[in-house]
Amino acid sequence: MAEFERTKVPSTTENKSPGRFEGAYKWEGGGEHSHHAYLWPTVKAMLPRGRQLRILDAGCGTGFIAAQLAGMGHQVVGIDASPSGIKLARTTYPGVHFQLRSVYDNLVALAPLGGWDLIVSLEVIEHLFAPRLFLENMRNHLQPGGVMLLSTPYHGYVKNLVLSLVNGWDRHHTVDWECGHIKFFSVKTLQNMLSEAGFDLSVSRFSGRLPLLWKSMICLSTLRSDRGQMLRENGLSANP
Repeated sequence: MAEFERTKVPSTTENKSPGRFEGAYKWEGGGEHSHHAYLWPTVKAMLPRGRQLRILDAGCGTGFIAAQLAGMGHQVVGIDASPSGIKLARTTYPGVHFQLRSVYDNLVALAPLGGWDLIVSLEVIEHLFAPRLFLENMRNHLQPGGVMLLSTPYHGYVKNLVLSLVNGWDRHHTVDWECGHIKFFSVKTLQNMLSEAGFDLSVSRFSGRLPLLWKSMICLSTLRSDRGQMLRENGLSANP
């Protein structure tokens, strides 16, 4: 969600969904973007090995990550609420399945029987008004023992201190970027939110820039087995 052109934001009277602004993102070019250069190698190394996976790319943008995953032999569906993003994704990667959907939507019609094995969501959660609702929705569409792999910009003591010393917070917060970053996670706050949503954190990695000044953190979390069973007993899974 890096390349963005200002556009008219829909009135709150038109749609009161937490995802009502997502469609305001306007992508100007498809293919690989700058953040993919440091995210994809780490993401690729963190993927579960040994079998073909059923994967959802939630907030796929213009489709680069979904296309890389599909190129590895996985079954991939990419969703995004940006019409321009989905149009570019379909044009650039016609062999991959892309749908214009919000990450808050009920995705039962798209999900495989029993839910996805893996949900990937890179540099998305920091844009969302309701990140807990997003994580709960993704949880409900994973199979028992399924995996969530997500990334978000990194924040920690040293990086925050450096930003303060160089007076960089105004630029970092990008307050003039409509629909830009509105959530700023640390390792602890992201881990806590994942845990509250029913995930057990397995692996954390960092990418981009120097150690402790990383651009992004990437978390691989497994759906808690007892939570998965409870969801399915209450009819909340992706199983039709």
